[in-house]
Amino acid sequence: MMFPNYSVLATTLLWISSALATNHKGIPQAFSTGFDPQSGLQISYDTVGTAAVKDGQDLSGKDLSKVPKFALGESSGINTNAKFIVLMIDPDVNGNPDVVAPQTLHYMRTDFQPSGQAVSIVSESAPAVKYVGPEATTGGNGTAHRYVFLLYSQPKNFKLQGVDANQRMGFDVKKWRDLNGLQPAIAGVHFVATPGVASVVPPATTTCTSKIAPVPSAPAVEVPTVEKPSVGGSGPQTIIHTVTVTADCACATAPAPPVGGVTLTAAPPTATAVTPPAAAVTHKVIVGGPSGLVYTPEFVQASPGDKVVFDFLARNHTVTQSTLENPCVLMPGGMKSGFRANPQSILGKETFEVTVTDTKPTWWFCAQAQHCQQGMVFAINPAEKFPTFKQNAMTGTNVTTPIGANATTPNLPVFTGAAAGLNAKVVSLVMGLAAAMVLLA
Repeated sequence: MMFPNYSVLATTLLWISSALATNHKGIPQAFSTGFDPQSGLQISYDTVGTAAVKDGQDLSGKDLSKVPKFALGESSGINTNAKFIVLMIDPDVNGNPDVVAPQTLHYMRTDFQPSGQAVSIVSESAPAVKYVGPEATTGGNGTAHRYVFLLYSQPKNFKLQGVDANQRMGFDVKKWRDLNGLQPAIAGVHFVATPGVASVVPPATTTCTSKIAPVPSAPAVEVPTVEKPSVGGSGPQTIIHTVTVTADCACATAPAPPVGGVTLTAAPPTATAVTPPAAAVTHKVIVGGPSGLVYTPEFVQASPGDKVVFDFLARNHTVTQSTLENPCVLMPGGMKSGFRANPQSILGKETFEVTVTDTKPTWWFCAQAQHCQQGMVFAINPAEKFPTFKQNAMTGTNVTTPIGANATTPNLPVFTGAAAGLNAKVVSLVMGLAAAMVLLA
C-alpha cells in the first residue's frame, strides 16, 4: 500500500498560494497591497527599447522625457469594456526611503482602455496631470529615486476629484484614492533613476573667476557724517566720506531651463525626518449599493484621530467588528452598527462612524446572511494582511445568522475567460489533491 507524501502535497499547496499573492517587492507595500495576481502593468519607452521595462530596472541616464506606452500583463480574456486610471509618482522625494508620503505626482490620466493591438491600453482623454520624467527633479544629492506607475480600475461614470495640475508636490495617493472612492491599485511597475543635483552657489564673500560676466562695481556713494562746528567760528562743516562697493563675480553655472516648464525639488537624504502631526481625516466608505456585496474601498490606512464614516446603500447591511482569524464572527465586546436598510440607495440616509484610536489593525464584516462568506469584509490599517483576512472569510467555517437576502450584481471583472479561470483551476487542483490524499490514506 502506498502512502501519500504529505510534505510534497503541502509544499505544492504553499507554492500555489504564494504564487497567487505575489507583489512587486521594489514597490512600497503602501501601494502594492491590493495588486491582483491576474493583472499586470507594462511600460515601454521608445528611447530605451521596444521591450517592456523590467520592474526595478535602473534607467539612470536614459532619455525619459516622453510619456511611455502602456500595456496590460495578460493577453487573454481581457474585458474590453473595462477602463483604467494610470498615474506615476515619486515616493522618495522626502529623502527617507521609509517615508513614502507625501509623493510627487509626475503623471495622471483616466479612461485608458484596451486597444486592438495585443494588450496595449490607450486613452483618448487629456491627461489630468501632464507627464514629466525624472529629469524634472532637482536636488536629492544624486540619490536614486523609485518612479512608480500604478494602475487603477476606473468605475462607471467616474468623475476625477482632488487633482491640481499645478500642485504636483505634496500629493498623497491614499487620500486621493479615498476621496475618489477607488479600490487599491490592481497592478504596478517601477524603475529607478537618479535625478539631477541642484547647483551650488558660493557665498557672496568668495572671489572667483568665471566665464559669466562679472557684476559691475557699484558707483561711489557719498555718505554725510554728523555736522561738526567749524574752527574759528566760520559755521558748521560737513565731512564727506566716499565709499566704493565692489561686487564679486558669479561662480555658479547657470541652471538649465525646467523640463516642460516644470521643476520638482527633492529633499536631500536625512538621517532623521520630523513630520508634523497631520490633521484628522474623514475616510468615507460605501457599503453595498451598485458595486454589490463589497465595501468601497475594502480597507483604509488611517491615523489616530481619523474617522471612518460608513454610508449604507442597497439593500440591508451591517458593519460588525471581528478578528483576523474569525472574520465572520462578532468579536467579544466588538462594535456593530446593526442592520441598516436603504433599498433606494439614498446617500447619507444611513451612516455609521468609527473613530480610529491607534494604528493597530481592526477587522469588520457584514453580518447579513452569507455576505461575509462571499467576501464582504473591511479593514482599517490591515497592512499586508488584508488578502489573508478576506481569504479566511471566504473559506473559513465561521458563520453569521442569515437574515434576509440582499444579493446585488457586482462590477464586471477586469479579466474574464482564461484569465479569470485561473482561480477556478487552482481550486479544482486543490480539491483534487485533497481527494487523492483521502483515497491513498
